[in-house]
Amino acid sequence: MQHDNFKNIIFTTIILLSSHSISVYSKPLPIFDFRKADREFIKLSSDIYKEISEDNSSNVKSIGLLHKKIKDLQSKNNSPGAIRYITRNIDLVKKNIDHESFVYYINILLSNNEWHTASKLLEYVLVESDKSLASNIKFIFAKHYFNKGDFKKSLDLLRGINQHLSINNGHYALIMMGVILQKQKKHRESLKFYDKVPTTSKYYGYAQLNKAIVYIRQGWWSDAHIIINSSLKTPKNNQKFSSEFINRLYLVIGYSFLQQEYFREARESFRNVKTDSIYANRALLGIALSAANQGDNTGALNILNILQNKNLHTLPVEETYLLLPYIYERIGQHKTASASYSIALNYYQKKISKLKRIVKKIQNKDLRTFHLVDNKLKLNDFEFQISNQETMHLLRNKKLLNQLIKINNNPLLSEKASSLAEKYNHLLSKVASEKLKERISFLESYQNQSQYGVARLYDNSQKSEQ
Repeated sequence: MQHDNFKNIIFTTIILLSSHSISVYSKPLPIFDFRKADREFIKLSSDIYKEISEDNSSNVKSIGLLHKKIKDLQSKNNSPGAIRYITRNIDLVKKNIDHESFVYYINILLSNNEWHTASKLLEYVLVESDKSLASNIKFIFAKHYFNKGDFKKSLDLLRGINQHLSINNGHYALIMMGVILQKQKKHRESLKFYDKVPTTSKYYGYAQLNKAIVYIRQGWWSDAHIIINSSLKTPKNNQKFSSEFINRLYLVIGYSFLQQEYFREARESFRNVKTDSIYANRALLGIALSAANQGDNTGALNILNILQNKNLHTLPVEETYLLLPYIYERIGQHKTASASYSIALNYYQKKISKLKRIVKKIQNKDLRTFHLVDNKLKLNDFEFQISNQETMHLLRNKKLLNQLIKINNNPLLSEKASSLAEKYNHLLSKVASEKLKERISFLESYQNQSQYGVARLYDNSQKSEQ
């Protein structure tokens, strides 16, 4: 009975930790009308740039001077100023689509989500340019749509352009097509694109990792392990494989071995993850689980204590409060196990209560409880990684909206910008609530298993007294 329960704990841990390490399968958040908020941003951006571009002082007579001016503005991190010059001189830009700066301008526009101006240039290119330039501009737009989570538009743009792209962009396009098909659950079809990425490519490692993930999801363990082991044998000085990428490979194959109950192999894989890696804590938990299943309970306890003493608000650390008393129970230290279960229940109860209070504050529109740094959502002591494209795009738009507010002088547009900023805060509060509720559900699961452990200890002690 105990063995079966420990297997259940391991399976839960594998699902939680391996899913957090594979971005292709990151859990989607509910749709909060991100697309509508994006369309409102695009309309507002277009209106503001149209307003500020009416100033004749932005006129430039030659494409060379325009290129120099925009490079200077970009070097000063003044993208709004650069976009103002592009929009004011759009006819000049159209007349010089073969100039080296044209692709540069498209990248600036799309990185700032100034879609209306960029789309006008795309429409012009599709009519007036050759297939090579059109394909390269389509590729830039495809990346833009991919990054905002509009995979259908991205895939439509990627089809049929590969032969006209540079070698690196062509391989990147293959990776994107494979990932999109994986997200659409078309796993076998995605393999065809990963297989087209050659060993000489800078993206070969990513193609192989995603291919291995397809195999794991299909239950083709042996094929997945062959791919990952082959990648791990690549010389360490090969720049196609960064140190952190190697760590990720070891983590993925480690949890794959663990799920198949190849505990010795799993333990060896996890040991190869560097201690300074972002995957280190997940690897430590993997070592502890592997050790416990090998009968090395002392080794498991040592690792779990090291992990717990880090006092981090992360899933691997939170899991230790459940696993420690269970291992004490397995080795017959029932009093220590009972005390450890009590610590776990107290810990989980406090965490759950704290997170529920934060959720309530957010629902009451008290947004002071959380803030955003890059792609991380921070709520008091808790930190959540944001990995889905729609939310990441929303975060980028929010930063860009602050830029637009600074350069705008039109009262009507200022009112619209303020309204949109409030809507973005509302959407982000929903994202925060969902992430918190997800975390609460994990903690409640750990709490329930701890309660079951206490009940089991009590039941066994009663039987021993009879």
